[in-house]
Amino acid sequence: MREGNAISTLERKRGTISTLEVDTTAQSQVFISHHTNSSMIGNIISKLENVSTDVNLYDVIYPCIEYTSSQTEHEDFIERESSRPIGASRKIRMVFAIANNYEADLIIVANQEFVSFQDVLHAYKFIIGESSELLLNNNKKYKYASYRHPNWGIPVWDNKTVFSHSYKFNISDLNSKYNSNIIASALLITLAKYGSRNCNILIEENDFETKKIRTGTFEDGKSINISDEIVNNDDLLTDFDAGIIINDLTDINCKYSPCLTSLFPVTICVTTNNNALQSINVSASEKFVHPVVLEQFVDLFNVHLKYITENVDFSVTDLLSMSITEELHENSISQKINQIPRENSNFDLLETLNSVARSYPNQLAVSDSNNSITYSELNRRSDFIAKKLLSHGINEGVNVVVSLDQTVELILVLVSIVKAGGTYIPVDPNYPIERISFVIDDSSATFVITDLPEVHSMNNINVISSTNLFNDDNNMSLESISLPIHAPSNAYVIYTSGTSGQPKGVLVPSKNIVSLVDATKHEFKLTEKDVWTMFHSASFDFSIWEMWGCLLTGAHLVVVPRQTARSPYDFYDLMIKKNVTILNQTPSAFYALQKVDAEQKSASLSSLRLVIFGGEALDTYKISNWLKRYPVGCCRLVNMYGITETTVHVTYRNILHKDPEFLSKSVGVALPGWEISIRDTSGVPCLYGIEGEIWVGGVGLSNGYLNREKLTNERFVIDPKDGQRWYRSGDLGRMRPDGSIDYLGRIDNQVKLRGFRIELDEIRSVIQKAPYVNDVAIVLHDGDDVQSSQKQIIAFIESFEQVNPDKIRKYLKSKVPEYMIPARIINVNEIPITINGKVDYKSLMLKANNPEQEFPGEANNSKDSYLSIWRKVLGHAIEPEDNFFESGGNSLLAVELLSALKKEVNNSLTLRDIYINSSPKALEEFLSKK
Repeated sequence: MREGNAISTLERKRGTISTLEVDTTAQSQVFISHHTNSSMIGNIISKLENVSTDVNLYDVIYPCIEYTSSQTEHEDFIERESSRPIGASRKIRMVFAIANNYEADLIIVANQEFVSFQDVLHAYKFIIGESSELLLNNNKKYKYASYRHPNWGIPVWDNKTVFSHSYKFNISDLNSKYNSNIIASALLITLAKYGSRNCNILIEENDFETKKIRTGTFEDGKSINISDEIVNNDDLLTDFDAGIIINDLTDINCKYSPCLTSLFPVTICVTTNNNALQSINVSASEKFVHPVVLEQFVDLFNVHLKYITENVDFSVTDLLSMSITEELHENSISQKINQIPRENSNFDLLETLNSVARSYPNQLAVSDSNNSITYSELNRRSDFIAKKLLSHGINEGVNVVVSLDQTVELILVLVSIVKAGGTYIPVDPNYPIERISFVIDDSSATFVITDLPEVHSMNNINVISSTNLFNDDNNMSLESISLPIHAPSNAYVIYTSGTSGQPKGVLVPSKNIVSLVDATKHEFKLTEKDVWTMFHSASFDFSIWEMWGCLLTGAHLVVVPRQTARSPYDFYDLMIKKNVTILNQTPSAFYALQKVDAEQKSASLSSLRLVIFGGEALDTYKISNWLKRYPVGCCRLVNMYGITETTVHVTYRNILHKDPEFLSKSVGVALPGWEISIRDTSGVPCLYGIEGEIWVGGVGLSNGYLNREKLTNERFVIDPKDGQRWYRSGDLGRMRPDGSIDYLGRIDNQVKLRGFRIELDEIRSVIQKAPYVNDVAIVLHDGDDVQSSQKQIIAFIESFEQVNPDKIRKYLKSKVPEYMIPARIINVNEIPITINGKVDYKSLMLKANNPEQEFPGEANNSKDSYLSIWRKVLGHAIEPEDNFFESGGNSLLAVELLSALKKEVNNSLTLRDIYINSSPKALEEFLSKK
């Protein structure tokens, strides 16, 4: 059990507390003694009056006598004076509050940097007459060591005030067996459970005569070490995670607090009376630890206190793996499902789409660079194609792979498959044919809609061309075919990267799409007046949101050609031309787009009202200039966290102009209908602030992995406590008291690069199959300056021969999509191993700084400055005519290329020049004519 309260540093009006006083709240120690003996009260009055006339005593003590007129006034005065910091003064402030001849309180306040606990007790003995002279050690300062900010404390983000509070919780059910070592061990274990696996604490023990300082450490998440030696206070150079201060009083009528606000990120104050335990309280400043987090921290600390006391020979491993008790669960259960605000409960995809078409028949529905159709045309033409599909045998439960270019026709085909009752599986036609072939086989698809000649030559598969679908032959014969009234159970399958070396298909129900739009349309004010872009490939699940979010709200969908999407300049012009109002972007793509916007004299995207980020972590600092140019009142920015297995989006958070000043790991709260829980390795909900795996529940859960029952059962689990179904994301996160989530990266070896979810093990597995490769290690490198534009996949190859990186790159191009091809391929003699038998990535990254290993042969000797710069930016050798974007470059690396070229070749170059002249040879020829 624990009792809690806030220790206010502002009991007086703020205007009466100087900044100097506030700055010393942590150093202000307070001693209070209660007196009911009239003779003693008289003696203290006399002593304090003498101090005022004694120059030597007055240099040490500042005396004050205050008479109060009522019990209420007396209690208020004591509370006020005991909360008032001492400031930077070396003097001891003694305030004697007198209620009447038989009740008074002496309040002693001193700065512990100049006055020790022992000095305070000696001063007290002197004032009450138990000591004839005042002996203080005022020359010595008692400075506390520095501390580390806890990353688990999750304080309120916008708390900038100097006038912070410190919150304190008392442990009420004390055990006389609790001692300094038990308290220290419990504290270290608690810190370890909150993620501080290499933590240090300070232990200070005070009695009337001596101060003893020790340290406690928790090393490598394995062992507790509490020193027995007395550490010299002047030698404390360690950064501490927490501190324990134990003070022994000899008078039961006295109270003592070593600090008004917490000295450390977490401070445990223990008071004993003649070595008998009297109280334990735990405090923390709201600037470091949220009070709700502190409350749960204290509960867990109390659990550990009891366990260690009852189990003298406790195991650190057992304690760390011990699940949180049911009692603690009640304070930290997952964010509960919100109700979805809507006018009706219709979750049928086709009924919703048909309703929109009836409401806005003449509204422009879809357009590309060549064609456009209204909602009535979309309805009519998709009905026609759906009947054709039915005539081919595509109906409920039939899987159809679609590999077409980004056009209006693609949208028509996808809608038509759903209308026919089939399940569409989008595959980018630019993928290697081996990848496309794998998806066809793995999905057990019986039909493929594509214009790729390589697919048309495949056996045992029904291939339908777009020409066949869109011609008007046999129009009359289709009239008798009736379309299904309701949408199929499953609308689509999206393939994502897999740890086995092969991608896996995620099967998503039709109703999930409607739930997603229902959950967002009110919050984002989605209407028929909006203009969306389908910027992303149909094989990337962000496009599901772009396509259906637009069509189910009656808005205009602009399908962006892949070539336009790869050029921020062309895409920027398209947005202006089409008056786009809603933009969905991965942060990497948006960073490049905003650079184009920054080159304009004024803000040109006047119609843009909403930007939604997804696909990878957002660095809000990088969009600070955008926020200055496009205030959130004009253009709202929203960061969303989502997973293919949970229907694109799960959480959302509004980005405000102040956010770049703070750590931007929060991805917000769950959408209405979705649910988030942070779980430990045993599947038990974590307390606020503790890192764990992000579990997602609610209406967005997919039906698992196509034809992979075992994997589905591993990732989609049932909570035995309540029977609820959850998806284990494999993402690391922590929950804040307001229900928002901090996204902390991947638990496994999966990464996100330019919005694509990539299993590094899949790349490793593919390279490993090359006959000349012995071993492989794959790393996602953030760059020395930790900029997103520096993110690159690096492959370290241990081979039977010196392998030219271009040979491996060519091999990979036939196996995996472009975004999975390593930007750098480095030959190493062997893959180094740590003492624990794991790949030594630190040693590998040292090898990455030696580019000579990457470019064997003639490419290494190139004197061409253009090729040299291209090579440095891309991380591999290229030929003069190689296209930058087809050789591993992207919009962010293009900015780096521009910077290098301006420095070494021509200062007048622009980013547009690079997009138009994308090879070394083309750019050189362009500049020669300029």
